[in-house]
Amino acid sequence: MRDARIGVVAITGVVLEFGTEPTVRHAADLSYVLVLIQYACYSFSKQNRERSLKNQKSSLG
Repeated sequence: MRDARIGVVAITGVVLEFGTEPTVRHAADLSYVLVLIQYACYSFSKQNRERSLKNQKSSLG
């Protein structure tokens, strides 16, 4: 992606806690600018969704 000069990544996903959360963490570690489109993400429960979104926000600093 860097060769294509992509520095900003929009994230959506099927299951926040299993798919998008590790992706967000890894992309943040690689210093990409991330946009998490929360309304385009699914989770199995409200509790899981809230926890995963909180974890992802802390990964982004």
